[in-house]
Amino acid sequence: MSIKITIEADKSEVLFEDTVNYTVYVSAVKRLQSVSFTLDIPEGLTYIDGAEVEGLATLLGAVKAEYTKSTKTFVCYGGGSYNSDNKTALMKFSCKVNSQTVGDVFKISLADACFADDD
Repeated sequence: MSIKITIEADKSEVLFEDTVNYTVYVSAVKRLQSVSFTLDIPEGLTYIDGAEVEGLATLLGAVKAEYTKSTKTFVCYGGGSYNSDNKTALMKFSCKVNSQTVGDVFKISLADACFADDD
């Protein structure tokens, strides 16, 4: 089972000055050991705020599962016992549309992504 990270927006189309709320998910996993990534916010969006999902470290059986706002970096490690057949929310964040471009929601990418599970 290969790990995939997906980012879902609460809107499919945006207008200037809209706020878009995003959720970052990890795919189904077998014995998740670690996940880390940095959000890469594209031009046209202004980052507002973000946080890991409440109770995430406990849910994943991890030593640490946290999001650092200043660097936009998520880190989770020390697990190895978490299994799921469905996607699991890791964190949520929001951005404001600062571009006059309207239409499809802006795509967020991940930089320095690293994942490990039992497979």
